[in-house]
This record gives sequence, structure tokens and C-alpha cells, in this order.
Amino acid sequence: MLRRRPRRLVLMPLALGVLLPIPALAAAQAADAAALSGAWIIRQESGDNPVRNAVVHFRADSTYAVSQAGEDWIMGTYRIEGHRLTFLDRSGRFACLWDDGAPRVGVYIWTITGERMRLKEITDDCDGRAESLAISWLVRPEGRAK
Repeated sequence: MLRRRPRRLVLMPLALGVLLPIPALAAAQAADAAALSGAWIIRQESGDNPVRNAVVHFRADSTYAVSQAGEDWIMGTYRIEGHRLTFLDRSGRFACLWDDGAPRVGVYIWTITGERMRLKEITDDCDGRAESLAISWLVRPEGRAK
């Protein structure tokens, strides 16, 4: 008489292989968020865009604010998935919102080299944000910690 092995024992190593990387992924996302958090000044290669020299503050609670001369222009939330950064404006004078008040979504690839961050557009429903970030990079303020 042939005996069958229980299937759950065969599937268990597969399940463990899928579940074990989750803490490592969470740690990597936390490190990415820490690298991004803090103040960044918008610099531009050319043009006289009004966001030039504005400051973007990425906060640990996944909110951000874009300010110029002490005035908050845009407030919103962001999400990090690896090196994908998603912007969701929520309020402010220059927030990108649809007519019904829903945020226009912007998704970018972000990279940091030293004290300089570049954002490369994947997709963005906000033309103004996409145009501004296409010719910009962000730098840490001199003498300021993250």
C-alpha cells in the first residue's frame, strides 16, 4: 500500500520563502523613507519657474509641504515603494487637484547621490508639477540636517 505525503508539508517551504523577505522589505522601505525625509531645495537648470528655490519638506508621517518664503504652497501625502515616489497633493494655493477635489497623482523614480536628489517622471496628472520637476533637482540646504 502506497502512502501519500501530506501536501501541506510540500507547500510550507514555499510559503516560508515568500513570507521571510517581508521584514527585509519593511526595513528597506524604512531606510528609503529616512533618506528622503527632511528639507530639500528645488534647483533648476534653466528658466525662471516660480518653484525655483522653493523648499520641499518630506515628513516622517508621509506628508509633504512645498513652501516659498515661509508660505506653504502645496500640502499633500506621499508613498514610497522602492525607488518609486508617488505624490498626492491635498491642499494649497498651487495644489494639483481635479474639479471634484481629488488629488492629481504623480509617480516618479527618485535617486539620491550625496546631497542631491533627482526625480524622473513615470506618469503625472499635473502638468505644472511634471514640467517643474523635469528641469529640476533637489538639494539639501547647506548646514541643515535631514
